[in-house]
Amino acid sequence: MSSIVNVAGAERPGYVVVRTPLFHVRVNRRVVLQILVAVSLAGLAALWALTQGSYDMSIADAFRAVLGEGSADQVHVVRQLRMPRIATGVLVGACLALSGALFQGVVRNELASPDIIGINAGAGAIGFVWLLVTRNVVALPWVLFLGAMGMASLIYVTSWKKGIDPNRLILVGMGLQAMLAAVETFMVRRFPVEDAIWADSLLIGSVATATWSDTRLLAIGLAVLVPCAMMVAWPLRGLQLGDDTASSVGLRVELLRFVIIAIGCWLSALAIAVAGLVGFVALMVPHIARMIAGPVSAGVLVLTGVIGGVFVVVADTVGNNLLPVTLPVSIVMGVIGAPYFLFLFWRSRVRM
Repeated sequence: MSSIVNVAGAERPGYVVVRTPLFHVRVNRRVVLQILVAVSLAGLAALWALTQGSYDMSIADAFRAVLGEGSADQVHVVRQLRMPRIATGVLVGACLALSGALFQGVVRNELASPDIIGINAGAGAIGFVWLLVTRNVVALPWVLFLGAMGMASLIYVTSWKKGIDPNRLILVGMGLQAMLAAVETFMVRRFPVEDAIWADSLLIGSVATATWSDTRLLAIGLAVLVPCAMMVAWPLRGLQLGDDTASSVGLRVELLRFVIIAIGCWLSALAIAVAGLVGFVALMVPHIARMIAGPVSAGVLVLTGVIGGVFVVVADTVGNNLLPVTLPVSIVMGVIGAPYFLFLFWRSRVRM
């Protein structure tokens, strides 16, 4: 049976310690409150999204349809069409945001994220070649997943030189990304333009065709990966102090860096396999979460995931219903994320 003890004396104010027979954990009350607020916003965003679309319904009608009440058409639209899309959007956003938080922490650079260093580009290039050569759409999610993991492994191995230097990891990723862009250009010239346009349209990040199977896959993946990410949160803070300091307090720097990168890659690859190439969520959301809650911790990682889910659901709903033309979530996030990236680049004055 767990007990909660107020932190006093040697402990920092504003924290409580949760004690169980297996572990003790210190919890920041302020971060817990922020998580609850973010979860409430996610619920409101989901409820709002349920009312949007060609089949009009009020919030009350949508809520009743969620419970299985109302007309058969309302229940079908909400439960079979809109709820899987919204749930998948929430989980995709959580995967990408958590992945970005881990990458930015391990690289110690707020401009780092899976899409910036080339993991998305690797998945996209391999998926593009696969579609043009085989025209097999059924296996595309697995191809995208393996492409993302393969690109991550290639970046890691190529960056290794008696260890992993964060700046070298970014530069190698950008270089490999440029090579893959050349491969895509070659394939566009090699195959008919119509085929290239068709393949490119299938790779655009979207949750429009999401099903409950996609939601289950993401939920299972997050159930495994989120606890892993929370377990490495405190060692990650030590790693951010520099390799020498981290080693001096007993952290195995290279092993820890490998584990954190692996968790981040799995999260990113899982989102790519389900939703395709959705950029800038992994870049923006961790930065916003840190501005709200402070340095990385297990609680801040949870907050980051929830905010990521809100971002994707709102962007998808806006792109699908509130613009003159229907746009996939990746385009909407690109419109928001590209200026934000330039702002961060100007603000950080990063040196390579």
